[in-house]
Amino acid sequence: QRRVRGGCDPALRREVWPFLLGVYPWDSTRLERAAILEDREALYKVTETQWRSITPDQMKRNALYRDREALVEKDVLRTDRKSDFYKGENNPNVSDMYEMLMTYCQHNFDLGYVQGMSDLISPLHTLYQGNKQHTFWSFVGYMEKMELNFTMDVGGDNWKLSGGEGS
Repeated sequence: QRRVRGGCDPALRREVWPFLLGVYPWDSTRLERAAILEDREALYKVTETQWRSITPDQMKRNALYRDREALVEKDVLRTDRKSDFYKGENNPNVSDMYEMLMTYCQHNFDLGYVQGMSDLISPLHTLYQGNKQHTFWSFVGYMEKMELNFTMDVGGDNWKLSGGEGS
């Protein structure tokens, strides 16, 4: 009964969640996991550089990018601000969350950012105590599992979290 209601022991979550979220294959060795993280770190840096290199002139002509950036910024500033992990002005954990979500927009350009994703990445970021690589790739794995729960709105302009069947 405890396993069903409480999940795994909180002390084990850092070890277990990367497997559950598809960061690592179940049968991977420590060496293989280190290599996976190294490859993903390089991919993360490339993807982050892509959105960071958008010039002001390009930004003027890219309403989608501007809209996503504004939404990410707004949501990140409101996410879990009472938590010690995110409290205070100029908190690097808040900046990291912004960077990871903007990188995710570039990583999955079709879906981009949907309001509330900051609430999904926040517990991962807290769990991994600011380790951006573990947080980002666990979030990517989570979103790959959850992507079917996001639907395009009636006008075809925005993604939204669907409420399940019949939404």
